[in-house]
Amino acid sequence: MFLFTPCLFPYICAVAARIHLDLDLNFTRQYKNHSSPQYKDLSTRLEKILRKTYEKLPGFQRVNITGFSEGSVIAYYDVISTTEISSGDIVKSTFAVATNLANANFSIKNIRLEKKGIVKSPSSEVYEVGNTLTFSCSNKTGVIGNASWFKENTSVSMKGNWDIKSASFSDSGSYRCEINSGVMTFFESVKIVILERHITTKNLPNSLTHGSSGNISCCLSDEHDPTLTFHVTWHNSDDTIIKQGNVSKCTSLLVNNVDSDPKSIPENYKCTFFYRDFNVSDTIKVGFYVKVNMSITPERTIKESDTVILTCLLPTTIANPTITWMKDDEIITDGTLFSLFDDEDPPKLEIKDIKSTHEGNYSCIAKKEPMTYQGYHAVRGIITMPRIIKSTSSFTLHCNDESRELQCCVASSQNMNVTWRKDNFEVHFEAKIKNNCSSYKPQKSTSCPQSETISCLFRNIAGNDEETTTIYFLKSGLLFSSSNYD
Repeated sequence: MFLFTPCLFPYICAVAARIHLDLDLNFTRQYKNHSSPQYKDLSTRLEKILRKTYEKLPGFQRVNITGFSEGSVIAYYDVISTTEISSGDIVKSTFAVATNLANANFSIKNIRLEKKGIVKSPSSEVYEVGNTLTFSCSNKTGVIGNASWFKENTSVSMKGNWDIKSASFSDSGSYRCEINSGVMTFFESVKIVILERHITTKNLPNSLTHGSSGNISCCLSDEHDPTLTFHVTWHNSDDTIIKQGNVSKCTSLLVNNVDSDPKSIPENYKCTFFYRDFNVSDTIKVGFYVKVNMSITPERTIKESDTVILTCLLPTTIANPTITWMKDDEIITDGTLFSLFDDEDPPKLEIKDIKSTHEGNYSCIAKKEPMTYQGYHAVRGIITMPRIIKSTSSFTLHCNDESRELQCCVASSQNMNVTWRKDNFEVHFEAKIKNNCSSYKPQKSTSCPQSETISCLFRNIAGNDEETTTIYFLKSGLLFSSSNYD
């Protein structure tokens, strides 16, 4: 290993060796603080001894103490050189470290020297879920001793050769093979990443109409190591990269269907995740609707119980398309509420005996590969017709009798006004309505006519629709019924 590191001009320095020195000292938290007196004292004393130990190596420049960790006290240091030093020379000098430290009253438990070539397999860093991982650690590099494996400093095998069958995400991590040859331990580490070739995609709920936009996304499994960074690319149907970046799990793409450059043919968007020599991709198909007109009959006021017809005005060049009718983004399937005439030209949707529950946003979708057409029309403002449910019955009123209060009631007086008439002349315009009822008390008649006709007329303000009930007053005799007229 030869890692470049800053050096004085004109030299180019590199890390010739990385070594872990296990000292027989009690660890305190001050050894974690680079500015503490304890850290500075220990690092200065060690660096002085180590520099004298390695200074005869060719190209040697310095020893860098990189830190201490818990246990006893484990010191990490790099040997910096301007030339690549042979592993044999490093080993010989490192063996002398124990003697030189002992002479300076340091007690050593172990020296770990990183040595390339110990680990034979795994040779790659990335493996898929379900694979078998074969670990092999050899002492054929001139190192004599027993091999063992550790994962994140925890022993996982006391053998040099072993395997993991059907690897899972939890098997990801840093593995280290160690060969112990007495006072010195040789080690080599390998990082293992377990990945899965599966992407969860999120498509748009509907195809995009002109002027609309929406996000599509691709996500890796939640079990992937969240610290990993994947390079991701998005390609369109022309295999042109339209977006790229680095993510840990998910990536999204904003898809537009702008009026200035509307699309009509479906587009395939491919997302691809890369990590080292591993890659996984998936394709999302996005449809783009061509906007068409949709007419409605009647065109203006729609009254309760009317028959309403929606017509999808498709281009005349489209033959035998597949038609889907929708209300508020739900497909219409109920034949009792709607009648579908998809085989007609143009296709129609009929709503008989329309009610307020039919209000909503209607659309027709016509598919004729590779195109998709869509028309929209909102059905709103259905006029509720007034229905008189109670009124004063016809009766006889004798001359000089006191007038009697008359009453008319409707099921709902919302958006209603009421007018009282006498012999077709208005006598009480926009009368007061209380609890869906209106009352009127005629003035006492002085001429005592043979008969009088009093009417109450309810109107729906929005639609100018009305219902009238008539009450008859006779000088003598009694008319037993009243009449309702739409």
